[in-house]
Amino acid sequence: MTAAERIERMKAALTAAEAVQAEIERRNDGDSSAFRVAQREPVLQRAIAEVRDTRRKIRDLEAAQLGITLPPEVVDKLEEQAARLNAATRANALVDLAMASLTTVLNGVTEVRGTLA
Repeated sequence: MTAAERIERMKAALTAAEAVQAEIERRNDGDSSAFRVAQREPVLQRAIAEVRDTRRKIRDLEAAQLGITLPPEVVDKLEEQAARLNAATRANALVDLAMASLTTVLNGVTEVRGTLA
């Protein structure tokens, strides 16, 4: 099933849910019995939720159909930035390694001095 077919089926389900909601509301408007109105309330709430959820699903499916195209120069700039970020990350890692090694050596020297003193 294609996305367009799913959207069409969801739209049909939306129409059905709206019809159920409208029918219950019509019956409630014409009914003077609070008891019967209260009995229909859970079904009405489910219909309202179904309408809301189906609209959201349709919106999401339609949004998924949209495609974004970037001009080649934008893609090139993004790749350039990614390369710079990778280089900076590697440089930082080397500095961190050098600092850790230097700290280890200095701690060792301090320990030796403490032992000799």
